[in-house]
Amino acid sequence: MPLEAIQSNEVLQVMAYHVNKESVVFQQSWQITDPNVMLLGVVREGEWKPAADIGVFQNEDTLMVLGYASSAKTLSESLSCQASEVNLDKFDFFGEFVLNAQISLADLGAFYTIDFSDTDPAQSIANYINAKFFRRVVVGDSVQLDQLLLTVRQVDETGEVQQVGIKAAL
Repeated sequence: MPLEAIQSNEVLQVMAYHVNKESVVFQQSWQITDPNVMLLGVVREGEWKPAADIGVFQNEDTLMVLGYASSAKTLSESLSCQASEVNLDKFDFFGEFVLNAQISLADLGAFYTIDFSDTDPAQSIANYINAKFFRRVVVGDSVQLDQLLLTVRQVDETGEVQQVGIKAAL
């Protein structure tokens, strides 16, 4: 049954968060006490593990969380893989330039040499980024566009990407 079919006063959403060695939750157990979110489990080494069987979060785990869409921003900030790095070193993480995510890729291509052979240049940066994820986009998510790395800097309350940072892909 799709989540939209569940009768709820608020929109429910399943959110996924990737854990790496720099994540604030690496080698930690579930600490979120918000009653509006629930850890469903993790995908670990390609296998589903229900919440009761997890122990601590390991490198390369993908956390699967159910919650209200309105809780996504706070939850994302709590679980962000780069939360401490973002505060300490924003330019290195996001890039030195900030762009409105509603501009088209073609507009971006006016300033950078971008190969659009497999990408529609008429789409907005926000739409390009959203198409790369099978979950709600959160601050810190990055995608590569040819030789550029686009990193989400700001998302509104509806989950729409508002600003991105841009830097050369390494």
